Amino acid sequence: MNQQYQNSSSTGVAVDALIADYVAGRLTMPAQLLVDAHMEIVPESRKFAATLEDIAGHALDEITPSPIAKSGAMLDAIFDAPDAPLPPALQLKHENSKSGASDWLPGALNNLLGEAEMPISWRMKLPGVYIHRLPDRDGCEIQFLKIKPGYAVPTHTHEGRELTLVLKGSFHDGGGTFGRGDIAVADAAIDHKPVAGPGEDCICFIVNDAPLRFTGFLARFLSVFRHRH
Repeated sequence: MNQQYQNSSSTGVAVDALIADYVAGRLTMPAQLLVDAHMEIVPESRKFAATLEDIAGHALDEITPSPIAKSGAMLDAIFDAPDAPLPPALQLKHENSKSGASDWLPGALNNLLGEAEMPISWRMKLPGVYIHRLPDRDGCEIQFLKIKPGYAVPTHTHEGRELTLVLKGSFHDGGGTFGRGDIAVADAAIDHKPVAGPGEDCICFIVNDAPLRFTGFLARFLSVFRHRH
């Protein structure tokens, strides 16, 4: 599994950092659910998260009662970030709460749909591209995306961070090929055009903490359209 862009400094760095933030409790609720779902699909990531939590737990056990600042310094050393909160217990969800759930839908996301009382209902955005939008949470846009084989999302970059978890099928975008369970982490430095692989629909769960910015033909078309109206 690719799990992130190939031009990163080393394989898995972005996803490993994301999991460390998950264990440390630094993620928004939507991002946490995305990582929950990823770990249901990828046992290696679940083991990595458990190892991080175990390391943090042992470090705390060895701390002699002292002012909070000293404990905070120990956690900072573990997670390499300031003011890291105590790592929460992992709460992985392995069962589906709704009967008849699709086999590609992890329990964490199935639970999210149940809580929102919004079963997936695809709405076409562009030919071959469909979305199911959920209510924003913690300042994040949340949606399921379905791309028909060979179709693409228009070229775009990001005003913040975009997390994309592949649930079914695959896509490629010049930075790598992503299959089921892979996470693509993109930001303002990434300008890409995700294209669904052959054979089956590509279905993803996507969390954006800021809007997308289209940069290709669609952006030029919209610019011309705005100037004419």
